[in-house]
Amino acid sequence: MQELRVQKAKELLAGSTMIQDIWASVGFNNRNTFIRAFRKIEGFSSMEYRLQHVANPEEGGLRETDGE
Repeated sequence: MQELRVQKAKELLAGSTMIQDIWASVGFNNRNTFIRAFRKIEGFSSMEYRLQHVANPEEGGLRETDGE
């Protein structure tokens, strides 16, 4: 079941949905449970996944900013 939730979270992470909205919408009870499950299943954090899979800023996607 967690694998399905993480799959859906990956789809949302590729977009601009905020992480705090993602874990709740895919059925995790809290942020820490989501982070642990994501890391266990994928081998890296949800933020690392997002940074690897967002569109380039020149194409209208998200970009990494200092201090985050």
